[in-house]
Amino acid sequence: MRRLAIAIVVSSGLVGCGGAASEPPPPPPAADARVADPGDLLAAGSWRCLEGARHDGDRVVIDPIDRWIVGYEPAPRTANPPLLLVGPRLEVAGGFRVSMRIEATAETPALLTLNGKLPILYDEWRQEGTAIAVGLEAGQLLVRIWDGRGPTPTSHRFGAGLTGAVDVALAVVDGDALTLTVGASEVGRVAVPALFSSGRVYFGADVAPGNQLTLHALAADALDGGTLRAVVAGVPGAVAPSAESLRARAAPRLRIGAAVASIPLLSEDAYAQTLGRELSMVTPENMMKFQFIHPGPGRYALCDGDALVDFAIGNGMAVHGHALVWGEAIPEWVSRGGLSNAQIAELLHEHITTVVGHYRGRVAEWDVLNEPLDDETGALRNTTWRRALGDDFVATIFRWAHEADPDARLYVNEYGIESSGEKADRLFALVQAAVRAGVPIHGVGFQAHEDLGEEADPAELRANMARYQALGVAVRISELDDNPGHRPSAAELAAQAAFFRKELEVCLGLPHCTSFSMWGFTDRYSSLAPDDAYDAIGHGLIFDEAYAPKPAYDAVAAALAGP
Repeated sequence: MRRLAIAIVVSSGLVGCGGAASEPPPPPPAADARVADPGDLLAAGSWRCLEGARHDGDRVVIDPIDRWIVGYEPAPRTANPPLLLVGPRLEVAGGFRVSMRIEATAETPALLTLNGKLPILYDEWRQEGTAIAVGLEAGQLLVRIWDGRGPTPTSHRFGAGLTGAVDVALAVVDGDALTLTVGASEVGRVAVPALFSSGRVYFGADVAPGNQLTLHALAADALDGGTLRAVVAGVPGAVAPSAESLRARAAPRLRIGAAVASIPLLSEDAYAQTLGRELSMVTPENMMKFQFIHPGPGRYALCDGDALVDFAIGNGMAVHGHALVWGEAIPEWVSRGGLSNAQIAELLHEHITTVVGHYRGRVAEWDVLNEPLDDETGALRNTTWRRALGDDFVATIFRWAHEADPDARLYVNEYGIESSGEKADRLFALVQAAVRAGVPIHGVGFQAHEDLGEEADPAELRANMARYQALGVAVRISELDDNPGHRPSAAELAAQAAFFRKELEVCLGLPHCTSFSMWGFTDRYSSLAPDDAYDAIGHGLIFDEAYAPKPAYDAVAAALAGP
Protein backbone atom coordinates (compact mmCIF):
# COMPACT_ATOMS: atom_id res chain seq x y z
CA MET A 1 0.00 0.00 0.00
CA ARG A 2 1.36 3.40 -1.02
CA ARG A 3 0.26 6.43 0.95
CA LEU A 4 0.25 9.98 -0.34
CA ALA A 5 0.51 13.08 1.81
CA ILE A 6 -0.64 16.31 0.20
CA ALA A 7 -1.03 19.66 1.89
CA ILE A 8 -4.01 21.66 0.58
CA VAL A 9 -3.66 25.29 1.48
CA VAL A 10 -6.32 27.77 0.41
CA SER A 11 -5.41 31.45 0.61
CA SER A 12 -7.79 34.12 -0.60
CA GLY A 13 -5.62 37.06 0.42
CA LEU A 14 -2.39 38.31 -1.19
CA VAL A 15 0.80 37.35 0.58
CA GLY A 16 3.62 39.92 0.42
CA CYS A 17 7.32 39.68 1.26
CA GLY A 18 6.63 40.44 4.90
CA GLY A 19 4.26 37.48 5.35
CA ALA A 20 0.50 37.05 5.29
CA ALA A 21 -1.66 40.08 5.89
CA SER A 22 -4.02 39.79 8.81
CA GLU A 23 -7.57 38.94 7.71
CA PRO A 24 -10.73 40.03 9.50
CA PRO A 25 -12.49 37.20 11.27
CA PRO A 26 -15.47 35.54 9.61
CA PRO A 27 -18.84 36.90 10.67
CA PRO A 28 -20.57 35.37 13.67
CA PRO A 29 -22.21 32.04 12.90
CA ALA A 30 -25.85 32.14 11.87
CA ALA A 31 -28.40 31.52 14.58
CA ASP A 32 -29.10 28.07 13.15
CA ALA A 33 -25.41 27.02 13.38
CA ARG A 34 -23.28 25.90 16.32
CA VAL A 35 -19.50 26.14 16.53
CA ALA A 36 -17.65 22.81 16.21
CA ASP A 37 -14.13 21.40 16.41
CA PRO A 38 -12.38 21.85 13.04
CA GLY A 39 -9.86 19.22 14.06
CA ASP A 40 -12.37 16.42 13.52
CA LEU A 41 -15.04 17.41 11.04
CA LEU A 42 -16.39 13.88 10.77
CA ALA A 43 -17.34 13.86 14.43
CA ALA A 44 -18.36 17.53 14.54
CA GLY A 45 -21.88 16.81 13.34
CA SER A 46 -24.03 14.49 11.29
CA TRP A 47 -23.21 13.91 7.62
CA ARG A 48 -26.52 12.14 6.91
CA CYS A 49 -27.80 15.10 4.88
CA LEU A 50 -25.07 14.51 2.33
CA GLU A 51 -27.16 12.10 0.29
CA GLY A 52 -25.38 8.76 0.03
CA ALA A 53 -23.30 9.34 3.18
CA ARG A 54 -23.48 7.35 6.41
CA HIS A 55 -21.43 7.20 9.58
CA ASP A 56 -19.53 3.94 10.11
CA GLY A 57 -17.79 4.17 13.45
CA ASP A 58 -15.40 7.11 13.22
CA ARG A 59 -15.53 7.10 9.42
CA VAL A 60 -17.99 8.49 6.89
CA VAL A 61 -18.75 6.21 3.96
CA ILE A 62 -20.24 7.80 0.84
CA ASP A 63 -22.08 5.65 -1.69
CA PRO A 64 -22.85 6.86 -5.21
CA ILE A 65 -26.34 8.22 -5.81
CA ASP A 66 -25.84 8.88 -9.55
CA ARG A 67 -28.41 11.69 -9.56
CA TRP A 68 -29.09 13.62 -12.77
CA ILE A 69 -31.38 16.38 -13.96
CA VAL A 70 -33.19 15.28 -17.09
CA GLY A 71 -33.97 18.44 -19.06
CA TYR A 72 -36.15 19.23 -22.02
CA GLU A 73 -35.23 17.05 -24.96
CA PRO A 74 -32.91 17.16 -26.81
CA ALA A 75 -30.92 18.92 -24.07
CA PRO A 76 -28.43 16.56 -22.39
CA ARG A 77 -28.96 15.50 -18.81
CA THR A 78 -26.99 17.34 -16.13
CA ALA A 79 -25.14 15.69 -13.24
CA ASN A 80 -26.55 16.73 -9.87
CA PRO A 81 -24.18 15.47 -7.15
CA PRO A 82 -25.16 16.11 -3.53
CA LEU A 83 -24.18 18.93 -1.19
CA LEU A 84 -24.02 18.95 2.60
CA LEU A 85 -26.17 21.97 3.52
CA VAL A 86 -27.35 20.75 6.93
CA GLY A 87 -24.23 19.62 8.78
CA PRO A 88 -20.56 20.66 9.13
CA ARG A 89 -19.17 23.51 7.03
CA LEU A 90 -16.31 25.99 7.28
CA GLU A 91 -16.40 29.75 7.69
CA VAL A 92 -13.12 31.29 6.59
CA ALA A 93 -11.26 34.52 6.04
CA GLY A 94 -7.81 34.39 4.50
CA GLY A 95 -5.81 31.23 4.07
CA PHE A 96 -6.85 27.84 5.35
CA ARG A 97 -5.80 24.23 5.13
CA VAL A 98 -7.93 21.11 4.81
CA SER A 99 -6.46 17.68 5.54
CA MET A 100 -8.17 14.41 4.75
CA ARG A 101 -7.58 10.69 4.56
CA ILE A 102 -9.64 9.13 1.77
CA GLU A 103 -10.07 5.70 0.24
CA ALA A 104 -11.87 4.47 -2.88
CA THR A 105 -12.96 0.94 -3.72
CA ALA A 106 -12.85 1.13 -7.53
CA GLU A 107 -10.93 2.78 -10.35
CA THR A 108 -13.66 5.29 -11.23
CA PRO A 109 -13.74 8.81 -9.72
CA ALA A 110 -14.52 9.18 -6.01
CA LEU A 111 -14.36 12.85 -5.03
CA LEU A 112 -14.94 15.10 -2.03
CA THR A 113 -15.92 18.63 -3.08
CA LEU A 114 -15.19 21.96 -1.40
CA ASN A 115 -17.82 24.42 -2.60
CA GLY A 116 -17.61 28.20 -2.39
CA LYS A 117 -20.33 29.85 -4.45
CA LEU A 118 -23.05 27.20 -4.53
CA PRO A 119 -24.73 25.99 -7.72
CA ILE A 120 -28.18 27.19 -8.72
CA LEU A 121 -30.80 24.57 -9.56
CA TYR A 122 -33.75 25.45 -11.74
CA ASP A 123 -36.56 23.25 -13.04
CA GLU A 124 -34.56 21.55 -15.78
CA TRP A 125 -30.95 22.57 -15.36
CA ARG A 126 -28.12 23.25 -12.93
CA GLN A 127 -25.68 26.16 -13.08
CA GLU A 128 -22.40 25.36 -11.35
CA GLY A 129 -20.82 27.60 -8.75
CA THR A 130 -17.18 27.64 -7.67
CA ALA A 131 -15.65 24.48 -6.28
CA ILE A 132 -12.65 22.21 -5.98
CA ALA A 133 -13.19 18.46 -6.08
CA VAL A 134 -10.37 16.22 -4.97
CA GLY A 135 -10.21 12.44 -4.86
CA LEU A 136 -8.99 9.30 -6.49
CA GLU A 137 -9.31 7.82 -9.95
CA ALA A 138 -7.38 4.81 -11.26
CA GLY A 139 -4.59 5.20 -8.71
CA GLN A 140 -4.12 8.90 -9.33
CA LEU A 141 -5.08 12.06 -7.50
CA LEU A 142 -7.88 13.72 -9.51
CA VAL A 143 -8.60 17.43 -9.07
CA ARG A 144 -11.49 19.25 -10.76
CA ILE A 145 -12.01 23.01 -10.56
CA TRP A 146 -15.18 24.97 -11.37
CA ASP A 147 -14.69 28.73 -11.80
CA GLY A 148 -18.39 29.67 -11.65
CA ARG A 149 -18.52 30.78 -15.29
CA GLY A 150 -19.62 27.57 -16.97
CA PRO A 151 -20.63 23.94 -16.46
CA THR A 152 -17.36 22.23 -17.38
CA PRO A 153 -14.51 21.98 -14.85
CA THR A 154 -10.83 21.85 -15.60
CA SER A 155 -9.37 18.46 -14.64
CA HIS A 156 -5.86 17.62 -13.47
CA ARG A 157 -4.24 14.33 -12.48
CA PHE A 158 -1.17 13.77 -10.36
CA GLY A 159 0.77 10.79 -9.04
CA ALA A 160 0.35 7.10 -9.80
CA GLY A 161 -0.15 3.81 -7.98
CA LEU A 162 -2.13 5.29 -5.12
CA THR A 163 -4.01 2.60 -3.22
CA GLY A 164 -5.61 2.12 0.17
CA ALA A 165 -6.17 5.03 2.52
CA VAL A 166 -4.49 8.16 1.12
CA ASP A 167 -3.64 11.31 3.08
CA VAL A 168 -4.59 14.35 1.03
CA ALA A 169 -4.65 18.15 1.27
CA LEU A 170 -5.20 20.94 -1.43
CA ALA A 171 -4.49 24.64 -1.63
CA VAL A 172 -4.81 28.02 -3.35
CA VAL A 173 -1.95 30.50 -2.92
CA ASP A 174 -2.32 34.24 -3.55
CA GLY A 175 -5.90 33.60 -4.70
CA ASP A 176 -4.75 32.58 -8.15
CA ALA A 177 -2.78 29.35 -7.97
CA LEU A 178 -3.56 25.88 -6.67
CA THR A 179 -0.34 24.25 -5.55
CA LEU A 180 -0.15 20.50 -4.99
CA THR A 181 2.61 18.73 -3.12
CA VAL A 182 3.36 15.06 -2.53
CA GLY A 183 5.30 14.75 0.67
CA ALA A 184 7.82 17.60 0.57
CA SER A 185 7.86 17.82 -3.23
CA GLU A 186 5.68 20.07 -5.31
CA VAL A 187 4.05 18.05 -8.08
CA GLY A 188 1.91 20.65 -9.80
CA ARG A 189 0.54 24.15 -9.85
CA VAL A 190 -2.75 25.20 -11.43
CA ALA A 191 -3.95 28.74 -11.99
CA VAL A 192 -7.34 29.39 -10.37
CA PRO A 193 -9.51 32.40 -9.58
CA ALA A 194 -10.68 33.15 -6.06
CA LEU A 195 -13.09 30.33 -5.29
CA PHE A 196 -14.08 30.97 -1.67
CA SER A 197 -14.73 34.71 -1.54
CA SER A 198 -18.14 33.93 -0.03
CA GLY A 199 -16.34 33.10 3.22
CA ARG A 200 -18.04 29.71 3.45
CA VAL A 201 -16.91 26.26 2.39
CA TYR A 202 -19.59 23.61 1.92
CA PHE A 203 -18.73 19.97 1.53
CA GLY A 204 -20.14 17.69 -1.12
CA ALA A 205 -19.32 14.47 -2.94
CA ASP A 206 -19.30 13.00 -6.42
CA VAL A 207 -18.85 9.24 -6.46
CA ALA A 208 -19.16 7.26 -9.67
CA PRO A 209 -21.50 4.23 -9.84
CA GLY A 210 -19.83 1.06 -8.59
CA ASN A 211 -17.39 2.97 -6.39
CA GLN A 212 -17.42 4.10 -2.78
CA LEU A 213 -15.58 6.91 -1.00
CA THR A 214 -14.53 6.52 2.61
CA LEU A 215 -13.48 9.52 4.67
CA HIS A 216 -11.21 8.20 7.40
CA ALA A 217 -10.32 11.68 8.66
CA LEU A 218 -11.13 15.30 7.81
CA ALA A 219 -9.77 18.40 9.51
CA ALA A 220 -9.17 22.08 8.79
CA ASP A 221 -7.11 24.89 10.24
CA ALA A 222 -6.24 28.50 9.42
CA LEU A 223 -2.94 29.58 7.95
CA ASP A 224 -0.95 32.51 9.31
CA GLY A 225 -3.00 35.66 9.03
CA GLY A 226 -6.23 33.83 8.33
CA THR A 227 -9.11 32.75 10.49
CA LEU A 228 -11.27 29.65 10.32
CA ARG A 229 -14.27 28.39 12.20
CA ALA A 230 -16.11 25.09 11.79
CA VAL A 231 -19.83 25.22 12.36
CA VAL A 232 -22.63 22.69 12.14
CA ALA A 233 -25.46 24.29 10.20
CA GLY A 234 -29.07 23.46 10.96
CA VAL A 235 -32.38 24.42 9.42
CA PRO A 236 -33.04 28.20 9.63
CA GLY A 237 -35.15 29.01 12.65
CA ALA A 238 -38.23 31.10 13.28
CA VAL A 239 -38.33 34.51 11.61
CA ALA A 240 -39.61 37.52 13.51
CA PRO A 241 -43.18 38.28 12.40
CA SER A 242 -44.25 41.59 10.90
CA ALA A 243 -47.74 43.05 11.02
CA GLU A 244 -47.03 44.70 7.65
CA SER A 245 -46.05 41.50 5.86
CA LEU A 246 -48.07 39.92 3.07
CA ARG A 247 -48.86 36.91 5.21
CA ALA A 248 -50.21 39.08 8.01
CA ARG A 249 -52.35 41.06 5.59
CA ALA A 250 -53.72 37.87 3.98
CA ALA A 251 -54.54 35.97 7.16
CA PRO A 252 -56.85 34.27 7.85
CA ARG A 253 -58.59 34.46 4.48
CA LEU A 254 -55.79 33.26 2.21
CA ARG A 255 -52.41 31.59 2.16
CA ILE A 256 -49.71 33.56 0.30
CA GLY A 257 -46.95 31.29 -0.97
CA ALA A 258 -44.03 30.64 -3.29
CA ALA A 259 -41.91 27.86 -4.68
CA VAL A 260 -38.78 27.47 -2.57
CA ALA A 261 -35.30 26.26 -3.56
CA SER A 262 -33.31 24.28 -1.02
CA ILE A 263 -29.84 25.72 -1.69
CA PRO A 264 -30.63 29.40 -1.00
CA LEU A 265 -33.00 28.46 1.84
CA LEU A 266 -30.19 26.63 3.63
CA SER A 267 -27.31 28.92 2.71
CA GLU A 268 -28.54 32.50 2.30
CA ASP A 269 -29.88 34.30 5.34
CA ALA A 270 -31.74 36.99 3.39
CA TYR A 271 -33.65 34.36 1.43
CA ALA A 272 -34.86 32.54 4.54
CA GLN A 273 -35.64 35.78 6.39
CA THR A 274 -37.68 37.22 3.52
CA LEU A 275 -39.52 33.96 2.96
CA GLY A 276 -40.42 33.42 6.61
CA ARG A 277 -41.44 37.03 7.19
CA GLU A 278 -43.61 37.53 4.11
CA LEU A 279 -45.22 34.24 3.12
CA SER A 280 -47.44 31.61 4.74
CA MET A 281 -47.15 28.68 2.31
CA VAL A 282 -44.20 26.98 0.61
CA THR A 283 -44.01 24.70 -2.40
CA PRO A 284 -40.82 22.66 -2.94
CA GLU A 285 -39.54 23.92 -6.29
CA ASN A 286 -37.53 20.82 -7.15
CA MET A 287 -36.65 18.78 -4.11
CA MET A 288 -39.75 16.55 -4.14
CA LYS A 289 -39.85 15.93 -7.90
CA PHE A 290 -39.16 12.31 -8.82
CA GLN A 291 -35.65 12.76 -10.21
CA PHE A 292 -34.52 14.68 -7.11
CA ILE A 293 -36.18 12.72 -4.32
CA HIS A 294 -35.93 9.22 -5.86
CA PRO A 295 -32.56 9.11 -7.68
CA GLY A 296 -32.23 5.32 -7.80
CA PRO A 297 -34.03 2.06 -7.12
CA GLY A 298 -34.86 1.87 -3.42
CA ARG A 299 -33.03 5.15 -2.71
CA TYR A 300 -34.84 8.27 -1.50
CA ALA A 301 -33.12 11.62 -1.00
CA LEU A 302 -35.34 13.17 1.67
CA CYS A 303 -33.12 15.55 3.60
CA ASP A 304 -33.69 18.71 1.53
CA GLY A 305 -37.44 18.15 1.68
CA ASP A 306 -37.24 17.49 5.41
CA ALA A 307 -35.39 20.78 5.90
CA LEU A 308 -38.03 22.73 3.98
CA VAL A 309 -40.85 21.13 5.95
CA ASP A 310 -39.07 21.78 9.25
CA PHE A 311 -38.54 25.43 8.28
CA ALA A 312 -42.19 25.79 7.31
CA ILE A 313 -43.53 24.23 10.50
CA GLY A 314 -41.16 26.36 12.59
CA ASN A 315 -42.56 29.45 10.92
CA GLY A 316 -46.26 28.53 10.94
CA MET A 317 -46.34 27.94 7.19
CA ALA A 318 -48.30 25.32 5.27
CA VAL A 319 -46.53 23.04 2.78
CA HIS A 320 -47.96 22.30 -0.65
CA GLY A 321 -46.05 19.25 -1.96
CA HIS A 322 -44.97 19.18 -5.62
CA ALA A 323 -45.12 16.98 -7.72
CA LEU A 324 -45.83 13.25 -7.30
CA VAL A 325 -46.70 12.32 -10.90
CA TRP A 326 -45.44 14.31 -13.87
CA GLY A 327 -44.52 13.35 -17.41
CA GLU A 328 -41.22 15.20 -16.98
CA ALA A 329 -38.46 15.01 -14.36
CA ILE A 330 -38.42 11.21 -14.69
CA PRO A 331 -34.93 9.77 -14.13
CA GLU A 332 -33.52 7.64 -16.91
CA TRP A 333 -33.30 4.58 -14.69
CA VAL A 334 -37.11 4.63 -14.86
CA SER A 335 -37.81 5.89 -18.39
CA ARG A 336 -34.96 4.03 -20.12
CA GLY A 337 -34.18 1.28 -17.66
CA GLY A 338 -35.94 -1.55 -19.49
CA LEU A 339 -38.72 -1.83 -16.91
CA SER A 340 -42.02 -3.42 -17.90
CA ASN A 341 -45.27 -1.50 -17.51
CA ALA A 342 -46.15 -3.68 -14.54
CA GLN A 343 -42.81 -2.86 -12.88
CA ILE A 344 -43.26 0.86 -13.54
CA ALA A 345 -46.76 0.76 -12.05
CA GLU A 346 -45.45 -1.00 -8.95
CA LEU A 347 -42.59 1.50 -8.72
CA LEU A 348 -44.94 4.48 -8.88
CA HIS A 349 -47.15 2.99 -6.18
CA GLU A 350 -44.08 2.56 -3.98
CA HIS A 351 -42.96 6.11 -4.76
CA ILE A 352 -46.27 7.75 -3.87
CA THR A 353 -46.71 5.62 -0.76
CA THR A 354 -43.17 6.31 0.44
CA VAL A 355 -43.04 10.06 -0.21
CA VAL A 356 -46.57 10.94 0.94
CA GLY A 357 -46.26 8.55 3.88
CA HIS A 358 -42.95 10.10 4.92
CA TYR A 359 -44.56 13.55 5.13
CA ARG A 360 -47.92 12.39 6.46
CA GLY A 361 -49.40 15.02 8.75
CA ARG A 362 -46.69 17.54 7.82
CA VAL A 363 -47.46 18.33 4.17
CA ALA A 364 -51.00 19.72 3.95
CA GLU A 365 -51.50 19.48 0.19
CA TRP A 366 -50.00 17.66 -2.78
CA ASP A 367 -49.85 18.19 -6.49
CA VAL A 368 -50.58 14.55 -7.20
CA LEU A 369 -50.82 15.06 -10.97
CA ASN A 370 -48.84 17.79 -12.69
CA GLU A 371 -49.51 19.05 -16.23
CA PRO A 372 -51.55 16.07 -17.48
CA LEU A 373 -52.98 17.56 -20.69
CA ASP A 374 -51.56 17.97 -24.16
CA ASP A 375 -51.27 21.59 -25.30
CA GLU A 376 -52.76 21.03 -28.75
CA THR A 377 -55.55 18.51 -28.16
CA GLY A 378 -56.30 18.82 -24.46
CA ALA A 379 -56.17 15.02 -24.21
CA LEU A 380 -54.18 13.20 -21.55
CA ARG A 381 -50.49 13.15 -22.40
CA ASN A 382 -48.99 9.82 -23.44
CA THR A 383 -46.50 9.67 -20.55
CA THR A 384 -44.47 6.86 -19.02
CA TRP A 385 -46.99 6.69 -16.17
CA ARG A 386 -50.12 6.60 -18.33
CA ARG A 387 -48.69 3.85 -20.52
CA ALA A 388 -47.88 1.80 -17.42
CA LEU A 389 -51.19 2.25 -15.57
CA GLY A 390 -53.63 2.64 -18.45
CA ASP A 391 -56.28 5.27 -19.06
CA ASP A 392 -57.58 4.97 -15.48
CA PHE A 393 -54.26 6.08 -14.08
CA VAL A 394 -55.65 9.41 -12.79
CA ALA A 395 -58.05 7.69 -10.40
CA THR A 396 -55.36 5.19 -9.40
CA ILE A 397 -52.70 7.70 -8.38
CA PHE A 398 -55.12 9.88 -6.41
CA ARG A 399 -56.36 6.87 -4.49
CA TRP A 400 -52.80 5.81 -3.73
CA ALA A 401 -51.99 9.28 -2.40
CA HIS A 402 -55.18 9.37 -0.33
CA GLU A 403 -54.35 5.99 1.21
CA ALA A 404 -50.89 7.27 2.17
CA ASP A 405 -52.31 10.38 3.90
CA PRO A 406 -56.10 10.58 4.20
CA ASP A 407 -55.93 14.11 5.61
CA ALA A 408 -53.87 15.68 2.80
CA ARG A 409 -55.67 17.77 0.17
CA LEU A 410 -54.90 16.46 -3.31
CA TYR A 411 -54.56 18.63 -6.42
CA VAL A 412 -54.25 18.54 -10.19
CA ASN A 413 -51.86 21.29 -11.31
CA GLU A 414 -51.89 22.61 -14.89
CA TYR A 415 -50.77 25.51 -17.06
CA GLY A 416 -52.61 27.10 -19.98
CA ILE A 417 -56.04 26.79 -18.34
CA GLU A 418 -56.36 30.42 -17.31
CA SER A 419 -57.96 31.46 -20.63
CA SER A 420 -61.12 30.00 -22.10
CA GLY A 421 -60.49 27.18 -24.54
CA GLU A 422 -60.27 23.47 -25.21
CA LYS A 423 -57.57 22.74 -22.65
CA ALA A 424 -59.41 24.48 -19.80
CA ASP A 425 -62.65 22.71 -20.71
CA ARG A 426 -60.97 19.31 -20.97
CA LEU A 427 -59.43 19.65 -17.51
CA PHE A 428 -62.77 20.67 -16.00
CA ALA A 429 -64.43 17.65 -17.63
CA LEU A 430 -61.68 15.34 -16.33
CA VAL A 431 -62.01 16.62 -12.77
CA GLN A 432 -65.81 16.61 -12.92
CA ALA A 433 -65.94 12.97 -14.04
CA ALA A 434 -63.37 11.93 -11.46
CA VAL A 435 -65.14 13.63 -8.57
CA ARG A 436 -68.46 12.11 -9.57
CA ALA A 437 -66.74 8.71 -9.60
CA GLY A 438 -65.53 9.24 -6.04
CA VAL A 439 -61.89 9.97 -6.89
CA PRO A 440 -60.35 12.07 -4.08
CA ILE A 441 -59.45 15.17 -6.10
CA HIS A 442 -59.78 18.14 -3.77
CA GLY A 443 -58.34 21.01 -5.78
CA VAL A 444 -57.02 22.39 -9.06
CA GLY A 445 -53.94 24.58 -9.38
CA PHE A 446 -53.89 27.28 -12.07
CA GLN A 447 -50.21 27.86 -12.73
CA ALA A 448 -50.52 31.33 -14.31
CA HIS A 449 -47.07 31.52 -15.89
CA GLU A 450 -47.48 34.58 -18.10
CA ASP A 451 -45.49 36.84 -20.42
CA LEU A 452 -45.79 40.56 -19.78
CA GLY A 453 -48.30 42.10 -22.16
CA GLU A 454 -49.74 38.75 -23.19
CA GLU A 455 -51.44 37.71 -19.96
CA ALA A 456 -54.72 35.83 -19.78
CA ASP A 457 -57.87 37.90 -19.36
CA PRO A 458 -58.68 38.00 -15.60
CA ALA A 459 -62.39 37.64 -16.43
CA GLU A 460 -61.70 34.35 -18.21
CA LEU A 461 -59.55 33.19 -15.33
CA ARG A 462 -62.35 33.97 -12.90
CA ALA A 463 -64.91 32.05 -14.99
CA ASN A 464 -62.62 29.03 -15.31
CA MET A 465 -61.93 28.97 -11.58
CA ALA A 466 -65.49 29.70 -10.48
CA ARG A 467 -67.06 26.63 -12.08
CA TYR A 468 -65.13 24.28 -9.80
CA GLN A 469 -67.06 25.55 -6.78
CA ALA A 470 -70.15 23.57 -7.81
CA LEU A 471 -68.02 20.40 -7.71
CA GLY A 472 -66.84 21.12 -4.16
CA VAL A 473 -63.30 21.45 -5.56
CA ALA A 474 -60.92 24.17 -4.33
CA VAL A 475 -58.77 26.25 -6.67
CA ARG A 476 -55.50 28.09 -6.23
CA ILE A 477 -53.06 30.25 -8.16
CA SER A 478 -50.10 27.90 -8.01
CA GLU A 479 -47.04 29.14 -9.95
CA LEU A 480 -47.56 32.79 -10.79
CA ASP A 481 -44.89 34.83 -12.52
CA ASP A 482 -45.02 37.50 -15.23
CA ASN A 483 -42.03 37.48 -17.54
CA PRO A 484 -40.93 40.68 -19.32
CA GLY A 485 -38.00 38.83 -20.95
CA HIS A 486 -35.55 41.59 -19.97
CA ARG A 487 -34.92 44.08 -17.21
CA PRO A 488 -38.20 45.98 -17.18
CA SER A 489 -38.70 49.71 -17.49
CA ALA A 490 -40.69 51.67 -14.94
CA ALA A 491 -43.76 51.41 -17.16
CA GLU A 492 -43.31 47.67 -17.50
CA LEU A 493 -42.93 47.28 -13.74
CA ALA A 494 -46.20 49.16 -13.31
CA ALA A 495 -47.92 46.89 -15.84
CA GLN A 496 -46.51 43.83 -14.10
CA ALA A 497 -47.80 45.13 -10.76
CA ALA A 498 -51.26 45.66 -12.21
CA PHE A 499 -51.31 42.08 -13.45
CA PHE A 500 -50.33 40.65 -10.05
CA ARG A 501 -53.08 42.68 -8.41
CA LYS A 502 -55.75 41.53 -10.88
CA GLU A 503 -54.77 37.87 -10.42
CA LEU A 504 -54.95 38.20 -6.66
CA GLU A 505 -58.29 40.01 -6.81
CA VAL A 506 -59.72 37.09 -8.82
CA CYS A 507 -58.64 34.69 -6.08
CA LEU A 508 -59.90 36.95 -3.28
CA GLY A 509 -63.28 37.13 -4.99
CA LEU A 510 -63.81 33.37 -4.95
CA PRO A 511 -64.54 31.68 -1.62
CA HIS A 512 -63.04 28.38 -2.78
CA CYS A 513 -59.71 29.95 -3.84
CA THR A 514 -57.51 28.95 -0.93
CA SER A 515 -54.01 30.15 -1.82
CA PHE A 516 -52.10 32.53 -4.06
CA SER A 517 -48.63 31.16 -4.81
CA MET A 518 -45.78 32.30 -7.04
CA TRP A 519 -43.00 30.32 -8.70
CA GLY A 520 -40.37 31.87 -6.50
CA PHE A 521 -40.41 35.24 -4.80
CA THR A 522 -37.08 36.89 -5.66
CA ASP A 523 -35.57 37.55 -9.07
CA ARG A 524 -32.27 36.40 -7.59
CA TYR A 525 -33.50 32.79 -7.87
CA SER A 526 -36.02 32.55 -10.68
CA SER A 527 -36.68 29.86 -13.27
CA LEU A 528 -37.16 32.73 -15.73
CA ALA A 529 -33.38 33.18 -15.81
CA PRO A 530 -31.84 31.96 -19.09
CA ASP A 531 -30.36 28.49 -18.75
CA ASP A 532 -27.30 29.28 -20.89
CA ALA A 533 -26.18 32.53 -19.22
CA TYR A 534 -24.39 32.38 -15.90
CA ASP A 535 -25.21 35.10 -13.37
CA ALA A 536 -28.28 36.19 -15.37
CA ILE A 537 -31.59 36.59 -13.58
CA GLY A 538 -35.30 36.62 -14.32
CA HIS A 539 -37.54 39.61 -13.70
CA GLY A 540 -40.98 38.15 -13.11
CA LEU A 541 -41.42 38.09 -9.32
CA ILE A 542 -42.26 40.48 -6.46
CA PHE A 543 -38.77 41.02 -5.00
CA ASP A 544 -35.73 42.05 -7.02
CA GLU A 545 -32.36 40.32 -6.87
CA ALA A 546 -31.41 42.31 -3.73
CA TYR A 547 -34.67 41.34 -1.95
CA ALA A 548 -36.10 44.84 -2.35
CA PRO A 549 -39.87 44.91 -2.91
CA LYS A 550 -40.92 45.72 -6.48
CA PRO A 551 -44.12 47.50 -7.52
CA ALA A 552 -45.73 44.05 -7.84
CA TYR A 553 -45.17 43.56 -4.10
CA ASP A 554 -46.87 46.86 -3.34
CA ALA A 555 -49.76 45.90 -5.62
CA VAL A 556 -50.25 42.58 -3.84
CA ALA A 557 -50.15 44.33 -0.46
CA ALA A 558 -52.71 46.87 -1.64
CA ALA A 559 -55.06 44.17 -2.93
CA LEU A 560 -54.86 42.36 0.40
CA ALA A 561 -55.73 45.60 2.21
CA GLY A 562 -58.95 45.77 0.20
CA PRO A 563 -60.72 48.73 -1.42
